[in-house]
Amino acid sequence: MEIRILGAHNLETAETKLTSILVDSCLAIDAGSLTSSLSLAKQARIQAIFLTHYHFDHIRDIATFGLATRDELVQFLKLKGYLPRVVLVHPPPIGEEEVADEASSVAKELKTSIVLAKEGMILRL
Repeated sequence: MEIRILGAHNLETAETKLTSILVDSCLAIDAGSLTSSLSLAKQARIQAIFLTHYHFDHIRDIATFGLATRDELVQFLKLKGYLPRVVLVHPPPIGEEEVADEASSVAKELKTSIVLAKEGMILRL
């Protein structure tokens, strides 16, 4: 297993990048500096992005990667011809059912899988 730290800071400078970790070139943990650290070819190898939480330093590059909204998922699909597995982490428990319903609707429309993470869930790539 190869774990590559793309960014390890909560602010960005010429010498530091926001939080992102890449596992075996196919699993990203957080997306603070995901697109700013990887070529398009390396981004295309990512199969899933695991977000630990929604602080800006962990999600900044989600929009540029194309995973933030339904429209961005559609754009990503058109541009790259596929969608990586999407697992939503950290929705507030009170609104979780609504988030799951919306995710299910978008997944059905795009013919892909979008799931909410649960404690004890195991993902296999």
